[in-house]
Amino acid sequence: MVFRGLSVDEIKQKAQSSFDSLEQRKRESAKAVAAQQAARDAVGAKMQRLKALREAKEAADAQLAAEQAEAKKLAGVANAKAARKAKATAAS
Repeated sequence: MVFRGLSVDEIKQKAQSSFDSLEQRKRESAKAVAAQQAARDAVGAKMQRLKALREAKEAADAQLAAEQAEAKKLAGVANAKAARKAKATAAS
C-alpha cells in the first residue's frame, strides 16, 4: 500500500479496511467449507442408506431363490414318488 500523502488516520482507516476485508473473506471461506462438508455428509448418508437397501434386496432375493429351489426339489421328489408308485401299480 502507498501511504505517501496520507494522514495517520487515513492510514489507520485503510489498514482497518484491509483487515476487515481479510476477516470477511475468512468468514466466507469458513462458511463455504462448512457447506461443502454438509453436502459431503448428506451424500455419504444417502449412499449408506442406498447400500443398506441394496443389501436387503439382495438378501431377500437370495432367500426367495433358496425357497424356490427347495420347492422345486420337493416337487421333484413328489413326482418321482408318484412315478415309482404308478410304475409299481402298472407292473402289478
